[in-house]
Amino acid sequence: MMRHGLLAAIGLLIAIGPQLILAQPQALTLETTISDYAREHNFNGTILVQHDNKQIYHRSFGVADRAFNIPINNDTKFKIASITKLFTAVLILQLCDQRKLDLHAHIKAYLPDYRGQAAEKVTIHNLLNHTSGIQNMDTMKSYEEAVKKGMEVYQLPHTTDDLLTSYCSGKLVHEVGKVFDYNNADYIILGKIIERLTGKSFEEALRERILNPLGMTESGMLYQKDVVRNLANTYLKVDQAKKLIETGETRPDPRLQPGELAAWAMVGNVVLNLDEVITKG
Repeated sequence: MMRHGLLAAIGLLIAIGPQLILAQPQALTLETTISDYAREHNFNGTILVQHDNKQIYHRSFGVADRAFNIPINNDTKFKIASITKLFTAVLILQLCDQRKLDLHAHIKAYLPDYRGQAAEKVTIHNLLNHTSGIQNMDTMKSYEEAVKKGMEVYQLPHTTDDLLTSYCSGKLVHEVGKVFDYNNADYIILGKIIERLTGKSFEEALRERILNPLGMTESGMLYQKDVVRNLANTYLKVDQAKKLIETGETRPDPRLQPGELAAWAMVGNVVLNLDEVITKG
């Protein structure tokens, strides 16, 4: 899928070392620096800074919904797109810590029915760091091409098994472990492994293993049928275009059955509240 910036972004996370003492002048400098940056770069999002477990800055900028001129506030939720992959990676590493999974084992060890060339050549570690060498499932090179031809893999309903067979079992186009190639297929395979090893859907595993233990009640999966309070839309800028275009992305498709909903969850379908990420995560 096209790698575009989501201007209604989750915001900027600033890590401040414990050696830094934030005196009043420094706090004012932080306020000035962030405000100037947001103004100069038309930043839309929320910025939260925490130091020594104390929140020292939390402010929002820009517009959550441009059609209705709804501003972003500190309670706004953001679609995090491919940042969802971080959650997929954490779930995999949890299973590794529990000795239910070996990062150096091959795909076939956990998905014996996987038929791609990668089955006995690509390890879980290769999938995590996008060095599987599996043919990339995203073939569109531009926004214009996507609008003209459509994107079947994202726009039509597919079960996770359909995706695994049709889009994630391609031939190996690079030597395994040698070439970095950002590929959504890698994380769909990881998501299927999570489901097999936990015996639960990806959403259930995510909630039971990460969100619930951390008390992240305002974060979770996004479905088209749901009305989510304080949810920001996502926008992109097409090359050379001056206007922002709403992406209109919300997956999975509501026509799918509950057991089939996990496919896009593994790749990019989580909604986060930034305050929860910092204070509870």
